[in-house]
Amino acid sequence: MDEFVKAKDALTERILEIPVEELFKVESVEMEFPEEARIFKSIYCAQCGEPVAEHRARVENGEIVCIPCFNEYSRT
Repeated sequence: MDEFVKAKDALTERILEIPVEELFKVESVEMEFPEEARIFKSIYCAQCGEPVAEHRARVENGEIVCIPCFNEYSRT
């Protein structure tokens, strides 16, 4: 364990003393920024009462519910 601690301390010290230019590559890049995120209204689940983003809600028996409370419909 002592050998490990000594090796770790030596490596840490080397990293702290090394010139930044040797440790990192810094350069300018061209980048397209993504479009601004859409913010959806929060609505409350009729079953659990937790808020859910409007686009993630489901309608079940005429009530708005969150996905965990939603019972998947199937004919089988």
